[in-house]
Amino acid sequence: YNATFRAFTEFATQAVNAGKSNAIARVGEGDGSLAGRVITAAKGDFIGNVGRFSANVDANNVARNLFRKAISDMFGGPNKIPESVIDAMKMQDFDRGKPLTARRIIAVKNAIDSNGVLRDMAAKQAAIEQAKQAAFDESISVFKNADTEQAALEKGYTKGELPKLAKAVNLLVQTTGCSEADALKEVTATGSKANRLMKYGGRFLQSVDNFKNGLRLLDAYETWFNETEARMKSMSHGRDMIYEDGMSKTLLNAQSTTFSADRKRPLERFVFDELANNRSMNLAETDAEKLFGLENNKASSFIARGFHLSRTQTLIQIPPEKRTLFFKAMDILCPPYASNAKEASVPSWERTSLKSAMLDAPMARVIMNFDKLAELDAKGELNQANLVKLCFPEIPEPGDNPQADVIDLINRWDDEVGEKGYNSIIITDVMKSTGCSLEDAFDIVDGKKQMPNIPYYSSGTMGIEQLGGSVEGARNQLVGDLDRPDGYKYNGKAMVLKEPGFRFNFPGGESLLANKSEAGKANIPKIADKLEALCGDIHREQAASLLMMTCQAGLAPLLGGLKSHGIETTEHTAIDFTISRNETTGDISIRYSSPEDLPFAFEWTSTIKPDGFISTTPLKFTDEATLAAQKREQAPVDGKQKLETGGPVDGKQKFDTAPVADKMRKDIKAFKFDAEKFDKALEAMLSAASDDSDMLAMLTMHTPSVGMCVMLNGASQIRSPEKVVKMIADLKANLNELRAAAKGNQRVFDVGLRHIANFGGTAIKNGILTKMCDMIAKEDLGAFSNVSASSSPEKIFDAMCRLDRLVAKIFDETEIMMNIGEVGAGESTTAKGLVMGLIFAHCDEATVNGLKDALNSDNGMQLMSVLRDMGEGKFPPGAKVEPQTRIAISDYADVFQMSFRHEMYGALNDALGIGEVDMLGGLEGEPSISPESANAILDTIEEYTLEMEERRRSRPNLADLPPQAAQ
Repeated sequence: YNATFRAFTEFATQAVNAGKSNAIARVGEGDGSLAGRVITAAKGDFIGNVGRFSANVDANNVARNLFRKAISDMFGGPNKIPESVIDAMKMQDFDRGKPLTARRIIAVKNAIDSNGVLRDMAAKQAAIEQAKQAAFDESISVFKNADTEQAALEKGYTKGELPKLAKAVNLLVQTTGCSEADALKEVTATGSKANRLMKYGGRFLQSVDNFKNGLRLLDAYETWFNETEARMKSMSHGRDMIYEDGMSKTLLNAQSTTFSADRKRPLERFVFDELANNRSMNLAETDAEKLFGLENNKASSFIARGFHLSRTQTLIQIPPEKRTLFFKAMDILCPPYASNAKEASVPSWERTSLKSAMLDAPMARVIMNFDKLAELDAKGELNQANLVKLCFPEIPEPGDNPQADVIDLINRWDDEVGEKGYNSIIITDVMKSTGCSLEDAFDIVDGKKQMPNIPYYSSGTMGIEQLGGSVEGARNQLVGDLDRPDGYKYNGKAMVLKEPGFRFNFPGGESLLANKSEAGKANIPKIADKLEALCGDIHREQAASLLMMTCQAGLAPLLGGLKSHGIETTEHTAIDFTISRNETTGDISIRYSSPEDLPFAFEWTSTIKPDGFISTTPLKFTDEATLAAQKREQAPVDGKQKLETGGPVDGKQKFDTAPVADKMRKDIKAFKFDAEKFDKALEAMLSAASDDSDMLAMLTMHTPSVGMCVMLNGASQIRSPEKVVKMIADLKANLNELRAAAKGNQRVFDVGLRHIANFGGTAIKNGILTKMCDMIAKEDLGAFSNVSASSSPEKIFDAMCRLDRLVAKIFDETEIMMNIGEVGAGESTTAKGLVMGLIFAHCDEATVNGLKDALNSDNGMQLMSVLRDMGEGKFPPGAKVEPQTRIAISDYADVFQMSFRHEMYGALNDALGIGEVDMLGGLEGEPSISPESANAILDTIEEYTLEMEERRRSRPNLADLPPQAAQ
């Protein structure tokens, strides 16, 4: 009987997890034992007892009937069960009441597996659930009343936030029966339960029951936290804590500082994040300790185990779907918590044996290796030995106790830092920001190497209070920092700045300088007020993050980022902040840049989302020689005024055209044209373009320049002045349309400007640019945001296919190839570059850099090797692809490997404003790749090929395009 029950439990568990049948049940207690022969039926989050049986035979009868019904449910009824499965079941045995045996269960399971039914049923069930969820989302994702939506916008919510807000409002209406207007007031009331639940999102916004449970759980959390705080205080005797046997894991392990009043909301944020995204946690649970305590809530456990002060910022950057793996790996590397009073009396850092100064190193190593850890976890091989081997290659041969090996390594690191006289805090910051070896950390601090970022590690060092929306604490930090700017030391010499201080450039052109002067000190509260006002009253977490990231906490990249270039700084070094806000998403970006009077330049960007999440790009440095060359290129020609930037002011302002005229006269030397015709055409062009500095700048781009292309009719004559003026008017119309379509996003405008210039003087028909930008703004570009050098080859390829699908969609819906004035189908590459450029310009810099790194990574090279093989007709072993489809797949694989990757890389550089000096690496050797990855790539490209072939057959015929225009 024990063998039968174990086999039944295994089969039932797999089927429940795959969502096969309501009748499936588990045998045994929660700990897996068979004592008492408890059988429970499981469905979703609900678990209800079928019964407890004193006799094995009674339990077997129930299990037998449930087993038969479960298989019937799998196939949609007893008459639809395949013959092979019926044979394995031996239905007549069931009818005669014969006992269920382990052999029978295994035979049936094998028969089901051989039909592929479990896999097919899982896919079918997933599709059904996805459709149900999509229908539910659609039904509550919009406000029923237009006035309510307008009221939400007036409160300060952005259009990008409205769907989530509408969900919460509609769920509250269904929960309480109140009006939509009253629900909006409650959901938008800062700190209300409905407001907090909306921010946590996830499962809480997926059904009415979950929303109701969420509201109940917020009350339960409040009680649990207050009771725990009171108990913590009663346990404290000076510095000593008195522990007793039988205490909960929370009381045995959490430090008293975790349960202080100012950390109630921040801890709630992490705990409820876990509840919202970890589907294994039962929202109907009533035991608060099981929901919020250290033993079951991994976020609570992590924060309360000595990580709670400085690393909550890191935790909040890790996407919720990856946190489960992160917690699992950290539990393996660092023993999770004390289990009894004796263990609890030992300080937490001694229990883990990881000295606090080096505690960040395991975190950085785990984050660096996310994708490989996921592969180990999927195979069931994420154990201590494999984890240590992957994350700590400095340990050549882990012994019987890998944890001890890690402890020894970190102790050696700590000793070596002390012996060599380094500041352990700075070394730790470098190691946690890069995951590098100790030797590399020394080189970075000594200025011999540059310090890159790794995913999810924010450059800001923020405490848990600010992450909970403590605007007052963040403002105090800002006010305390902005009146003490430091200077720079370059090659050992102090740099003298004209206006030493922190300069804030706000949207709209206002600029304020904060420093030690009376005027500078008077500006500090004004700066804080303007930063808060940008976020509005409803985005308190964003305001706290923004204030913190514009003071000492946000300047961490200065310390290690410039050291390798011979520049010494502090976290108080004077810097310029340029603030911008995306009106659609509500994201606020801070561009950190060097003061203008330095001989070198640097910059990086942080983006703060409405919920306070922060993403930071690596520091980009321009050395003295390169900066000097750039300034020479931008210097006035023959002492004349250099071009201004920006478009016309009321159509009256005129910009100096001398630099353009000089450029045209230099270019004309390569041609033999009538001088009088040339002068007339040039005069007409400059006169028509003189009220738009962007137009004048575009005319000097490329060789031959855009201006020459406008004036030249073919290669042998100059166009008439009237024709030139008409072409300038058409190009100006493009620029004006681009300005409107960019909606204040400077990167979108800059990229669009460069790509319009690529058409060589030919204008794009009116409405195309607007439609492109509108389409891109409505697309979910989040699929690109988590791609990086550590992403798997199949994930990188999925991003490439998604991008090409989007490009094709925009091509089709804008019909750009039929609407580029005189240009024929041969210009499709130029049009494709425009579309890709605009797509990436709408992404943040972290996303763009992540995609770049992915294309150049080892995994990117593995991907290219698979595509190259398929382009040559070599498919992964065992691949079953139709002969005709093989040809199409080979063609597309060849395009991806040979040209699309380079086009994509060029568009990424273009979005970042990087020139062609940054080239994509080539494919060398034979990178090894697993058969599973190769087949996953094949599955993706096969699906992509079928879709693109169908799209090709349905798109308009390009045979009627106008002929290629003469150049």
